[in-house]
Amino acid sequence: RFVITGSDDRLVKIWAMETAFCLASCRGHEVSLLIAMQHFKYSQPFTKLHRFQIKGDITDLAVSSNNAVVASSANDFVIRVWRIPDGMPISVLKGHTGVVTAIAFSPRPGAAFQLLSSSDDGTCRIWDARYSQQPPRIYTPKPPDAAPGKSGDASSSAVQVQPINHQILCCAFNANGTVFVTGSSDTFARVWNACKSSSEENDQPNHEMDVLSGHENDVNYVQFSGCVVSRSFSSEGSHTTKEENNLKLRNSWFTHNIVTCSRDGSAIIWVPRSRRSHGKIGRWTRAYHLKVPPPPMAPQLIRGGPRQRHQPTPRGVNMIVWSLDNRFVLAAIMDCRICVWNASDGSLVHSLIGHKESTFVLDVHPFNPRIAMSAGYDGMTIIWDIWEGKPVQIYETGHFKLVDGKFSPDGTSLILTDEIGQIFFIGTGQGESQKDAKYDQFFLGDYRPLTQDTNGNVIDQETQLPPYRRNIQDLLCDSGMMPYPEPFQSMYQKRRLGTMGIEWRPPSVDFAVGPTYNATTGEYQIIPVIDPDRWEPLPEIPDFFELEPEIEVISDDTDSEYNGMDDKSSEGEQENLSGDSSGASYSSAEID
Repeated sequence: RFVITGSDDRLVKIWAMETAFCLASCRGHEVSLLIAMQHFKYSQPFTKLHRFQIKGDITDLAVSSNNAVVASSANDFVIRVWRIPDGMPISVLKGHTGVVTAIAFSPRPGAAFQLLSSSDDGTCRIWDARYSQQPPRIYTPKPPDAAPGKSGDASSSAVQVQPINHQILCCAFNANGTVFVTGSSDTFARVWNACKSSSEENDQPNHEMDVLSGHENDVNYVQFSGCVVSRSFSSEGSHTTKEENNLKLRNSWFTHNIVTCSRDGSAIIWVPRSRRSHGKIGRWTRAYHLKVPPPPMAPQLIRGGPRQRHQPTPRGVNMIVWSLDNRFVLAAIMDCRICVWNASDGSLVHSLIGHKESTFVLDVHPFNPRIAMSAGYDGMTIIWDIWEGKPVQIYETGHFKLVDGKFSPDGTSLILTDEIGQIFFIGTGQGESQKDAKYDQFFLGDYRPLTQDTNGNVIDQETQLPPYRRNIQDLLCDSGMMPYPEPFQSMYQKRRLGTMGIEWRPPSVDFAVGPTYNATTGEYQIIPVIDPDRWEPLPEIPDFFELEPEIEVISDDTDSEYNGMDDKSSEGEQENLSGDSSGASYSSAEID
């Protein structure tokens, strides 16, 4: 029902799939840091304050498994959590000292609000996305001098902190949320245990359970197998045959295989040594090293013609995914091809040619195992039949680079975004319900300056209100920040707010209209602050959901990454993650 987008304009926007209306604009990833620096002159220190503007470009988005909240990360080192669909801020997660590169919610039942993050500071963290002040669980790599297979003295390793000299570029949970894998700039992929019982001491360091070594460059994308299969088991569809369902069930036993890729021009499939591998090291072994083949040679000139030297084409892997049934591995190559390998023996099945520029968008259909899609910098989107190795449909959206895209969960639509901020809805319907959507959809307060407190909470400088409260009644504008006239304005607001159960009332305050932000200089024009007493009280916001308390089941043998598959733990072995906090009920009224 909803589409969430994040951009380099520091905004997270929530859209209605049915009407293509922008429902909410979430602001907060724009910060101004006041840094105190000590200056020493003639042995007498003095403090000078420096104000730096950090641009909060959105780096990643993640939606919780219960569709209650969306989390956004940015290069301002902060993660913010928003409510769906009205965009009310839930929490501000601060603690990383580098750019947050990737985030992912846990798919484990009862742990819908566990949020995993990776960062350029070389650490990973697991947060409770509902609470700003609750400290996260921090994961750090083992010190370089630690001998493989030796855990060492736990107390000494907790005290001696080794400097981190690499960045964690990506992270991903497995299908049941018991372990996760990360890729780093030091050419290694690491596997970590996501489960930790409440009886364990919180001050002990959380190190990786295995290090996967085999690449020669940055590990820029990682994925567990079976992650798409897990969501397709929830409903039996008439479009799937009995044989296909049986195939998915058979492959679900191998949902702990890992695929990693790198700019070195290769991908590697890693498989567990055994379903019950209790060793401290070496749990995953390299099964197949998938080398990217050279591109097909250009037609040779006739004998006697001039000889031409062809520059070598880059064969780095931009992105890699498993097919729906785990039979194939698909990779987007820097030389514009889509390569398909057989995951059972590592053989190359297809080398698909269709794009003219590099591709950084690759996704598989949610229930049809033979369908995948790719979108590239050439502005083309191709629907592939990966079994036959041929395109099914080609969409040309323009000459701008396509930077992201996904299938809808029902498989009937595609969402694509390009480098200039356009969003494309491609669906099987006629689009009659979206005919009233304007091409430009900006809110009047989207780019107005914000004021932030020490906890990361922000208020709008113009109204002295939280941006969420202003956004409820804000006017819809074109790209020049000029509000649309009546009767469209009222029609749009009634339908937009009606989706969220709110009554539209035109604001009684006349705001300054027109552009207020100069993208060249990065400066705002001075806007007079309006007396908050003149602002009419806004209607009460109904609760859209109740955040259920998390009841997580973890067996005593948390060291094994396969416990989530067995489901044999007794009630006496069950424990709650993160103690009392995970069992606390939570509602939107408590947030207010």
